[in-house]
Amino acid sequence: MEVKKNNKINDEKSMVSLSHFSKMEVELEVKIGSVKTDFGSLMNIKAGDTLKSEVMLDDKVKLILDGNTVAEGILIEEDGYFSFQITSITK
Repeated sequence: MEVKKNNKINDEKSMVSLSHFSKMEVELEVKIGSVKTDFGSLMNIKAGDTLKSEVMLDDKVKLILDGNTVAEGILIEEDGYFSFQITSITK
């Protein structure tokens, strides 16, 4: 199918399609980082244990949609909840 630029009919159809999807809910993941341990330690883990990560408190965290990073930011507290403050958008 050939798509012509500046075609008013195709532009209107695109806008209708995009406006339909703009109301669709999506679930995003916030990835802080990872933790490494050996299998033996994992088998003996119990409530109260801590696992130290290699992530510093001021490191950027990733906002992920369908396995793809869409933004980076920092975690902040807002009204007693963790919130994600965007510092950059991934292009």
